[in-house]
Amino acid sequence: MATGIVLLLVALRHTVNIKMLNAVMDAGWFGVLLAAVGVLVTIYSGFLIAAAPGIPFWNTALIPVLWMLSASVCALALTELLIYRDNVTKFTVRANIALEIAELIAVLALVNIAIYGVSTAARISGWALVYGPLAPAFWGGVVAVGILTPLAIGLVSWRRENKLMLAAAAILALIGALILRIVVLQAGVFEWVA
Repeated sequence: MATGIVLLLVALRHTVNIKMLNAVMDAGWFGVLLAAVGVLVTIYSGFLIAAAPGIPFWNTALIPVLWMLSASVCALALTELLIYRDNVTKFTVRANIALEIAELIAVLALVNIAIYGVSTAARISGWALVYGPLAPAFWGGVVAVGILTPLAIGLVSWRRENKLMLAAAAILALIGALILRIVVLQAGVFEWVA
């Protein structure tokens, strides 16, 4: 949602030459405002999903954290795709490495808590992701394509940058984030609430 607002404003800026809009978008506080809106929208959706009492797999404090980490990876991926300057690229490569590692830890912690938790529905959800029908999408799409491959490309690009590899890593990270959201939502199993 926040990304859509940014893209809309950028498109508006390039199609309609409005001096006031240009002045607002060039202001330093505008970037801070967009970052704050992005963080709030992402955290809100994470808390909204985590507040579902009937689905124990989602009902954990890790969901907002995982959503925030994944959204941060997406933001950096879009930055890599849309802005190519040496100082920006160096920052995004280094920040992406840290965020991908944190996201991997959060994903594995979420599944671990679900599998070894007390709720039967959460265990079924965790098993569906790790061993069940969602396992190919989880291990192949989320872990391999969405986290480990961009992480490996980032580690290789730490010393020697390659625009094409960084663009591929950004696209793979975006695909992995989409698959993450899909499998987490699909893995949710209802448990009767008394």
